[in-house]
Amino acid sequence: MTIRRLAFAASMMLALADAPVASAAPATGGSSATILGGLRVTKTSDLNFGLLAIPNRSGIVRVRADGSRVCGNGLVCMGGTSAASFTVHGRPGERVEIDLAQSSVRLTNAAGNRMTASLSRSHSSVRLTGGEAMFQIFGTLQVSASQAIGTYRGSFNVLVQYD
Repeated sequence: MTIRRLAFAASMMLALADAPVASAAPATGGSSATILGGLRVTKTSDLNFGLLAIPNRSGIVRVRADGSRVCGNGLVCMGGTSAASFTVHGRPGERVEIDLAQSSVRLTNAAGNRMTASLSRSHSSVRLTGGEAMFQIFGTLQVSASQAIGTYRGSFNVLVQYD
C-alpha cells in the first residue's frame, strides 16, 4: 500500500468517526407551573350542645353534622344545637383537604370547671365547586353527674390546604 492510499484510508476512518449517528434526534420538553391563590376559611356557626340539665347522672350529648342532637340517658337536653360550620373559598374546581388540629376540645366555665368533647369532621376533603365549599365539625360531649353549673366554652382549630 502506498502512503497516499494509507492517508486516504485514515482520513476516511476519521470522517466516519465524527459523523452523527442516524438514530439520534433532538427533542424539546416543556414545563409549566400554576400558582394558586390562598385559601380563606369563614366560620358560619359554632358547635353548640344546647342547654343541659343533669339529674345526678353522667351522660353524653352528641351533635351530628346536620346539627341534630342525641341526648344520652340521665340528661335533659333543651334549646337549639348546631354543628360548627365553615365555608372555604379558593380556586374553583380544586380539592381542599380538611384537618382538625386536635381530636377533642376542652370546655371550661368561669370557675375553671371542665368538660371534654370529642370532635369529628363531616368531610376529609371537599371540591371547591364555584370556588367554595362547606364543611362541619361536630362532636360528643362527656358530662359528669357532678358537673358544675355554668356556661362552658372552648375553641379548636381547623386547617385547610389544597389537596
